[in-house]
This record gives sequence, structure tokens and C-alpha cells, in this order.
Amino acid sequence: MHELFDGCLHKHGIVEKIASVGRGRNNRALTDGLCGYLMVSADEEGYVDFFLGTESERNLRILRIIAFTFNVEIYSEKEPQFFVCDTDEEVDGMFNELARLS
Repeated sequence: MHELFDGCLHKHGIVEKIASVGRGRNNRALTDGLCGYLMVSADEEGYVDFFLGTESERNLRILRIIAFTFNVEIYSEKEPQFFVCDTDEEVDGMFNELARLS
């Protein structure tokens, strides 16, 4: 996660937002200084687990900049790839199987 906060996003206007709630070693926040604001959560090894924010155009812009800068793909929970699936049908099957097992 430290790469997100080393200044490489500054040229795009993305900086750390010091937040009093939820901030800790594994939780930090990014902002575009306007209305874009994303919480970033990482695991104990420092790998980003998830971004949390509203589905606003400003936040989507921040995510696009991160994806471009780090050459990664970022998926929403509304996309099958989020669940490591290729199709919505696979996601449905996965959840149906989980429901059957529980």
C-alpha cells in the first residue's frame, strides 16, 4: 500500500487525506482535493484488500488513475471478476453452492 502514498499520484492531483475515523496502519485515505475520497484498506503484509467509497465520478477517476499508474485492474463488487469469475452466471452458481452448503 505504501506505493499509493509515496507521492507518485500527486501529479494527477491525488493526495493522502488525513482522516480521524478508521485511520490506522492498514487504513488510509486518498482524495482529489475536491469531492473524490477513497478509503484504502490493506492486509498485514501491506497489499491493498479493497477501496471503499461512493460510486461517484470523482472516485471512479481516482480508481482509473490508480489502475493506469500501477498497471492493474480494479473491479467493483458488481463485476464477476471481483469474485474471480468470468460471468455473472458463474457468480450465481458460486453463491447457490454456498447457500446449499450452509
